[in-house]
Amino acid sequence: MRAHTLLKAAICLFILALAVPAFAQVRASFDMSTPFWAGGAKLPAGSYTAQSTGEEGNLLQIKSNDGSHTVILDCRQSNTLTKGAPQIIFNKYGDADYVAAVHTQTQSVDILPAGPEKAAAKKGKPQQHSVAGK
Repeated sequence: MRAHTLLKAAICLFILALAVPAFAQVRASFDMSTPFWAGGAKLPAGSYTAQSTGEEGNLLQIKSNDGSHTVILDCRQSNTLTKGAPQIIFNKYGDADYVAAVHTQTQSVDILPAGPEKAAAKKGKPQQHSVAGK
């Protein structure tokens, strides 16, 4: 009887474990002093939060802290991790910054380039820089 109860408990725990997402979420807040591109949207300077979403963590939401701007971006998991504060990576083409990745200590994502960045990339190579997150 006790073995039967333990078996039921083990099965319940296994089913519960399947319901928990298998990915760690990326989450970082950051301040941008200049406008920047996130996918096809040009966002104004300000304070933002980036957070992974989607069933497999394949989407990244960038939302202004005042709630006035929200963008959902396609992304893929990355193996690049930081040792300290989160880093938001940008590709700079000319005077325009395009968000390219978000790296944290436990999880990171690379953002898939959208139309405006693809067009800029045809004109030259980017200079990469980062903004420290919180």
